[in-house]
Amino acid sequence: MYILLIVAHTVAGVLAFAAGCAVIRPPVDVRGVRFRVYFRSLVALVVFLVAAIASHWTDLATPARVIYTVLTGLGLYMVWRGRQAQTAAVQDGRYIEHIGFTLIALFDGFVIVSAIDLHAPTWLVVSIAIAGVLIGRREVARLQRSSVGLASALPSS
Repeated sequence: MYILLIVAHTVAGVLAFAAGCAVIRPPVDVRGVRFRVYFRSLVALVVFLVAAIASHWTDLATPARVIYTVLTGLGLYMVWRGRQAQTAAVQDGRYIEHIGFTLIALFDGFVIVSAIDLHAPTWLVVSIAIAGVLIGRREVARLQRSSVGLASALPSS
């Protein structure tokens, strides 16, 4: 059961990442299909994570329990940021900031888990995670600048 839940968690994460990439660039209809796929995938990611953890909680050592609890908190925060994106003004960059945060977190999650599974040295895992955050932040800022420029070029109604 645990493996199925982890596979579902991973599929939801990949779907959330792909859909997030599709909706981060304004203009976006936050009630549209792509945004709903993005947001519901984030929710599914957390639900499957919690179910996977619960399925073998008693077998986990205390450090693993702490790590999984923190990851669950991060997942819930990502869902909150996704919900904030739905109500944020696209033109002022807050929308991109919320979606960008979740994309950076998803990317780092994929890279860190993969690197750990491949038994990469800790220094490499940390370096890749930091690079992911720095590059992600740069791209979010670039998208914010271009969206503000696009919004100012549009005729006002």
